[in-house]
Amino acid sequence: MFEFKHKIEFQDSDTIELFGQDYFGDKSTFWNSHQTRLKNVCDKVCMTGFPIKISDLQFNKHQVIKDKNEFDIWLNQNQPFECKCSDKNDIKKRIFNFKENKRVLNVLKLNIEKEMYFKTGKDAGSGFDSGSQTFFYEYGKLLPEKTKVTLSTSNLLINSDSGEVFAFQFGQFTFLLKCNYLNLDFDKSYTTLKGNAVDGEVDFTELGNDWAIVDVNFEGDEHQYFLDAYNLTLKKKRN
Repeated sequence: MFEFKHKIEFQDSDTIELFGQDYFGDKSTFWNSHQTRLKNVCDKVCMTGFPIKISDLQFNKHQVIKDKNEFDIWLNQNQPFECKCSDKNDIKKRIFNFKENKRVLNVLKLNIEKEMYFKTGKDAGSGFDSGSQTFFYEYGKLLPEKTKVTLSTSNLLINSDSGEVFAFQFGQFTFLLKCNYLNLDFDKSYTTLKGNAVDGEVDFTELGNDWAIVDVNFEGDEHQYFLDAYNLTLKKKRN
């Protein structure tokens, strides 16, 4: 009977246990299962970061791994596996590190240590969520696929290089756009952050005047305003 050899505790207090190499031997089914566990460990540590705690369950020893380099060394010595953090993990970190996103993340109650579900491009959104289809493929139809992100249950439009969020979906059919510096075809004072939206009474005043609910003022030109907002993030990045 095989027993787990290592337990890894992550920043969010979740744990994953690993068998030793003798678990899989020359049996491909066990090998594939072991590799899947190692990949889950890699994905998790790339998402949540360091330090992590690794326990040797056989000898009751513990060590704290402080960075990716130390983790790679530990893997090489104990669980041979090449852990590569994907571009998606880098994008996620940029979203949480971009200072102007803080209020948006607060509104959506998103936390980097908790949000593991992360999809980008054509994988973002859901065919079962008609609001996400409107958001990404009607309002966002002029935007590059790389701007489209689903983080946990939230749909966002971002500058993938800087991580800046310039639009997001709230509920099913309430959409917010960062439009303070857009050349709008109507008076910005007509826009609102509070009131009765499709999803009921909402209050987004904590976002500040940079933002507005995409309402009838934008009707018919949403796709162009969304593109303009994205282009502004590109200019900001260059500046």
